[in-house]
Amino acid sequence: MASGRVFIVESYVPARGDRFAAESARVARAAAALRAAGRSVRLAASLYVPGDELSLHVLDAVAARDAEDAAREAGLAFERVLEALLVQSLADGRTRAPPPAVPPTSC
Repeated sequence: MASGRVFIVESYVPARGDRFAAESARVARAAAALRAAGRSVRLAASLYVPGDELSLHVLDAVAARDAEDAAREAGLAFERVLEALLVQSLADGRTRAPPPAVPPTSC
C-alpha cells in the first residue's frame, strides 16, 4: 500500500463493460504519472458491476484529492470519491482492524 488509506472512485456510465479494461488502465497510468510527480497514489483494484453499470476504482492514496486527481487525469466522469476501510486484502493476506465502534448515546 502506498499510504495506508484507501479511496473508492465511483462512476456510472451505461453500456461500457467492453471499455472497462481500457478505463482501468487509464486510471493506473494516471496514478503512476502522479506518483512520478511525487504524489502518493496507486490503483489497487478496479471492479465493474454490469447489472448496475457501476465502476469502482480502488486507490491507495494519502488523501481523497490524490484519488480524485488520478480519476480526472484518466478522463473519468465520476460521481464521488469515498474513503474506505480495507479489512482484508485477498491479494496479500494482510489485515487491518476495523475502527472501534462508536458507543450508542442515550437520550
